[in-house]
Amino acid sequence: MASSNNYFFILVLIFITSCETLKIPQSKNLQKSETCLTGDCKKGFGTSNLKEHKYRGNFKNGKANGQGTLFYKDGSKYIGKFKNGKFNGEGTLTKINGEKYKGQFLNGLYNGSGTYTFKDGREYFGGWINGKLDGEVKMSLKDGSTYTGLYNKENRNGQGSWIRADKTLEEGIWERGELKIRNGQASYTYKNGESYIGQWTSNKKSGYGTFIWPDGKKYIGNWVNNKFDGQGTFIFPESAKYTIMLVDAEYFGEGISSMSFGTYVGKFKNGKYNGRGVLTLPDGRVLRGNFVNNFLK
Repeated sequence: MASSNNYFFILVLIFITSCETLKIPQSKNLQKSETCLTGDCKKGFGTSNLKEHKYRGNFKNGKANGQGTLFYKDGSKYIGKFKNGKFNGEGTLTKINGEKYKGQFLNGLYNGSGTYTFKDGREYFGGWINGKLDGEVKMSLKDGSTYTGLYNKENRNGQGSWIRADKTLEEGIWERGELKIRNGQASYTYKNGESYIGQWTSNKKSGYGTFIWPDGKKYIGNWVNNKFDGQGTFIFPESAKYTIMLVDAEYFGEGISSMSFGTYVGKFKNGKYNGRGVLTLPDGRVLRGNFVNNFLK
C-alpha cells in the first residue's frame, strides 16, 4: 500500500481551555503492504495487510485512494476518504474507547467542519484547521459548562457565549480565554465584593440587570451607561423596598418606598419625596399631602 513514515499522520490535540487532551490513534512507520489479501492492491479495490494495521478499500498507484477503511491493531478504526495514503475528505475516526471524530480531513488532519465526541457524550463541534478547532464552535466542557462562539489558537477568541455549570452566562468579546468586552448577558464580580448580572453594551451596564452590594442590598431594574435609569427596585437587608422610576441614578416620577419607618406611595424628584403622596407609618397613621424633600408641607 503506502511507502512513507508519515503515511497516516494523526495529530494529538491539546485544548488549553478545557484541560483535556484528545489522543488520536497514530500510525507510525507504516511499511508497504506486506500482503495483498484480496483484490487489486495496486489500482483497484482490495484488502491489504500491514505490519500493525489492515486496510480495505480503493487503491491507486499502490496507495489508499478513494473510499476505504483502516483497521488499527488496538481496535480503533477509520472509515472514509483517502488521498495518496492519507485521510482526506469526509471520514469517521473511532477510538477503541468509543471517542470519535466525524467530519472533514485534509492530509491526515482534522480540517473543515467536524465533531469530536467524547465517551461521556460531550461534543466539540465546529471548524477545524490543521487539526485544531478554529472559527465558529460549540464546546461542551468537562465541568458542565458550554461555550458557543469564535475560537482560535486553542482558546476563546472573539464574540462568544459561555454558560457555566451553574447556568450563569458570560457573553461578549473574548481574548485568550478572558472576557474583555461584555456585550449581551453577562455577570461580573468586582474586587470590593459588589457584583452585577444582566445586560451589557460595550462593557457598560445597559438594559435590565441586578446589582448586589456586599451588605446584601440590591438594585433590580434598568440601566443606561452604567447608571440606574428607568424602572427599578431597591431591596435592603432590613426588607426595605423601593419601586420607582430613576433617571441618571436619581429617583423621579411615581414610586413606592417601603422601609421600617413606613411606606410612601407618590411622587419622587432627585431621589426624595417631592409632590403629592401618602406616607403610612408603622403605627397605622397616614400622612397625606404634598411633600418637599421628604417632608410633608
